[in-house]
Amino acid sequence: MKVSECRELVNEELIKSRDEALLESMKLRFELARGVLASPAKIKSLRRNVARIETVLNERRLEAEEKSEGSNG
Repeated sequence: MKVSECRELVNEELIKSRDEALLESMKLRFELARGVLASPAKIKSLRRNVARIETVLNERRLEAEEKSEGSNG
């Protein structure tokens, strides 16, 4: 998932996507430990997707905080 795609989604969808990616990442790490993982690069890809999603969520959180601080004083 690209950052531009992340920015098009609402927070609930982003959180759902993040949770799904984290769950899949956990499953892949178990497969890696058992030695049956076909593509170790998938773990790296999922980790980066989670980071992209977290970045967008944090940007939105900071924007919301700045707006609330601006209206308070």
